[in-house]
Amino acid sequence: MHRVFESAYAGALRVLTAGRGLAWQADEGTTFRIDPRCRWIRDPGYEAAVVSYLRGAVRPGDCCVDVGAHVGFYVLRMANWSAPGGRVVAFEPNPAARAVLRSNVALNDLRSRVTIEALAAGAAAGTASLFHSGETSGLSRLEAPNPDSASGRPVVVDVIALDAYCADAGLRPDWILIDAEGAELSVLEGAAGLLRESPVQVIVEMHGSLWSDRTQTASRFESLLRLCGRRAVPLTGQRDLFADYGTIVLARS
Repeated sequence: MHRVFESAYAGALRVLTAGRGLAWQADEGTTFRIDPRCRWIRDPGYEAAVVSYLRGAVRPGDCCVDVGAHVGFYVLRMANWSAPGGRVVAFEPNPAARAVLRSNVALNDLRSRVTIEALAAGAAAGTASLFHSGETSGLSRLEAPNPDSASGRPVVVDVIALDAYCADAGLRPDWILIDAEGAELSVLEGAAGLLRESPVQVIVEMHGSLWSDRTQTASRFESLLRLCGRRAVPLTGQRDLFADYGTIVLARS
């Protein structure tokens, strides 16, 4: 019932705004237009620590890669912060979230600088099952349902490794953001070359509670960071970088 009401209400808002979307004052002096289906992103406290960090660090002309871009909360902002001349590549395998992401990019006339890929990122190229509820909650997950979300039948999605994708596309990313609901280690394993050989700055939202074997995964995570010459720095105040939910920066050692 809630899903039906939400869909109807968002549809009514789209009609009332004549398809122009709702206004979102994301930063001082910056207003985006957003699809009513993601109107909750206007909460000024949402991911405030990460936003503050990125706002002061993303530079004009930067190339930003967003893995698990969802509806574009960071895509829109990074496109703004990296203007003019910057580029954003957004990976979002969830079809429901991707539809809203495309809408938000179009509403803000950013299609020339934002590339949206209907792909998941992982350790190697292939396919995977994506479990999602058909909504834009941000809780879709590869290979297993998210315990915090009611998931329907999974859809099969294509998976790429970031190292190979960037090499094929001729990309030299300045930033990689990762929010992969438990698949963060796999994403990083597929980007080990970038982490080791380039100065790319990496931000990872950690979901240790979703790891099937937390101890083993944490050990592999630490080993990967050592091999890549990186160290994890907490961005949101968590004490245990691998067990606590939070966001980390992968700084160069």
